[in-house]
Amino acid sequence: MGEESSNARLIAARMRTYDPSDSAQEGAWCQEVVLRGALKQGTPDIIRYWDLVDAIDGTESQSVFCSLLDSMRFEDDSGQYEATYNALWSFPPERFGPWMVAALPSRLVGDKFQEHAGSILCGLINEQNKLDLRWFNNSLAETDEASRAVIMAFIQRNESSGWFEDGKGKIRPLSFDVK
Repeated sequence: MGEESSNARLIAARMRTYDPSDSAQEGAWCQEVVLRGALKQGTPDIIRYWDLVDAIDGTESQSVFCSLLDSMRFEDDSGQYEATYNALWSFPPERFGPWMVAALPSRLVGDKFQEHAGSILCGLINEQNKLDLRWFNNSLAETDEASRAVIMAFIQRNESSGWFEDGKGKIRPLSFDVK
């Protein structure tokens, strides 16, 4: 495909706008963000991915949240997904915690998502994110045993040497009054 054709495709894609908070447009946004997330940095289409991700303000649905997770399809992203991590953190704690706990078990099965999970969850041990940690821990306590086991195995592996070394013991299935 020539450069002119690629540029024309990019211009057409950028003219197509979706509002991910509009339920009528949500499906199209979800499909496109997952598709565009598979593109390597340095390609013109990655700009479209970033445009889609930048539209997130944290008021969107759980489907949008999960599509953001599904859009991260490369293990070593060289910073490509930083905007995606930030978009996920734009969701309020009462959504982020339960939705992340629900989404993690199936994504942690393979090695591909492990680095992304670490990048996202390491924010929980930051002192500024106490409410996020409470909601996550509460959701972890309330989820089914099999899901909790998958998530905790990942957390514990990364506490001894990895993402959560500095916050060992902070991410645990504990119920708190989060209201």
